[in-house]
Amino acid sequence: MVDPHRRTKRLREARLERVHPRELSTARLARSDGYTLSWWSGLDALRRQRVTAALSNAHVALLVDLARHADLRFDCRLSAEVAQVYKPAPEVYQTAARLLGVEPAALMLVAAHPLDLRGARAAGLQTAFVDRPLEYGLGSAARDDPEADQSVGDLHELAERLAGGTYGAVSRPPGSRS
Repeated sequence: MVDPHRRTKRLREARLERVHPRELSTARLARSDGYTLSWWSGLDALRRQRVTAALSNAHVALLVDLARHADLRFDCRLSAEVAQVYKPAPEVYQTAARLLGVEPAALMLVAAHPLDLRGARAAGLQTAFVDRPLEYGLGSAARDDPEADQSVGDLHELAERLAGGTYGAVSRPPGSRS
């Protein structure tokens, strides 16, 4: 008997294989000294303090596949598809805040991509830049986001900085940079 879902399953698996290395490049960051930094434990540290949600331009079906097969440990996965526009359009971030039941100012986007962070700031969110120096391989140009509310080397550092604060809030003097 032919499985009527076989073709769909193969297409989803192929799509997951194509996306997997890029989407999950943060899962294990190989450093030039051979040390592997676990991304999961930093995310777990944040989850003990805050609600964590992935906000992606990927469509909902792909996020379901990633959730099922990639052990992504977020409390929630949100797709720009729901807003019917893509990041960095402000509507994406505002829709995420609405779906999570918070004001945009009470939400923080954590990312390694300045364009994404700029879009979040335009929508009224707080931002945290996480440095991923090897995302594009050895010798790739350094990136940063001087406008970010926080700038950290990894998720553990962000969890430490946010410890003890209110949901999403970052305490810093006006005009200063963390």
